[in-house]
Amino acid sequence: MNKSMKKAFLIKMSILIMVFMAAIACNKSQQSEVEVEAATEEITSPEEMSPAKEEYDDAVVSFKNGRWISTEDANAGIEIRDDKWIMFYKGTDQSPGDVYDSTVERKPANDSNPEAAMVTYLTISNSNETLEYALLEYNENLLSLSYLRRGNTLNYKPE
Repeated sequence: MNKSMKKAFLIKMSILIMVFMAAIACNKSQQSEVEVEAATEEITSPEEMSPAKEEYDDAVVSFKNGRWISTEDANAGIEIRDDKWIMFYKGTDQSPGDVYDSTVERKPANDSNPEAAMVTYLTISNSNETLEYALLEYNENLLSLSYLRRGNTLNYKPE
């Protein structure tokens, strides 16, 4: 094989490898989009996953007084006291900005489609800010919220 043939062969192999790598990258990108869509569906319509909850579709959740600790940071938590939500971090002083009034509302996950699954929304507010969450799960062992602004999930266990 002469020098120009070797060069042409190397160029063709390089192009073939790049095409192969691009095909793999596209396939992984499509898989990621599907995974993201599936995760979004779980967050925006959690009630569809639990047929037992359909019986209580119009019931509004009433939060019991108690303290909940983050599953990600054992020093971070929420205290619920008489419809007030108090954010705390162990070892730091409490401030008035840590206390929020709360409201709970059930409405369709998609405002433009009243037939959509019903979701419980929690809004907590004080003079400084308003925070909105979708309630994913609430029972004696778990408080799970989706922070709507970022879409992340916050999980708490009882103290």
